[in-house]
Amino acid sequence: MAMSFQEYSRMLDIQETNCKDEILSILPNGVDIKCADLTLRWLDDDWRVQLKNNYTSREYLKFFLKLDHTVHSIRGTIWLKDGTWIKIKELNNITQIWRIKTERSCPNIPKELQG
Repeated sequence: MAMSFQEYSRMLDIQETNCKDEILSILPNGVDIKCADLTLRWLDDDWRVQLKNNYTSREYLKFFLKLDHTVHSIRGTIWLKDGTWIKIKELNNITQIWRIKTERSCPNIPKELQG
């Protein structure tokens, strides 16, 4: 009988999280996302999820639908409309560090996200 991903993860003691839930849990109350560039990882597969600046409500919904997956790690940057940003760094492919930075140290938004 084939093993499910959940059974395989438990066997390897791999921690997993729902990416959408994790992102929503670290967003400051009342602050909107300006744009985002994230890389998600499940086992050995990486995929990129981006939200461009000046997005439509449909693009915003699609962004969160793409994030609604179980992953082992998340990394990238989320720029917020209040001028702060969140840098997500992975440690050991499991743990993320979430930091809200001020505008003075804010990294430039990549051209591909400027819509």
